[in-house]
Amino acid sequence: IKDLSGINGVLRPGIVHRIDKDTSGLLMIAKNDEAHLALAQELKDKKSLRKYWAIVHGNLPNDRGVIEAPIGRSEKDRKKQAVTAKG
Repeated sequence: IKDLSGINGVLRPGIVHRIDKDTSGLLMIAKNDEAHLALAQELKDKKSLRKYWAIVHGNLPNDRGVIEAPIGRSEKDRKKQAVTAKG
């Protein structure tokens, strides 16, 4: 059986997971089958660390912190996510 990443003799990346599809929709892509298996196992075992950065307007009291607010589709730009009343 051929490796999936080398079908027809061409190495190509493979999508492991679409992370946070309801927000950013970031894709996790493996360069080869070995990386794909390792990344998939890491996700399954909940060993991968997800770090999020927020773009805010105004001054915050601290350099770091936690923002807890409902996120939903932006009313101003439907392609973006934003803090919304409905979440």
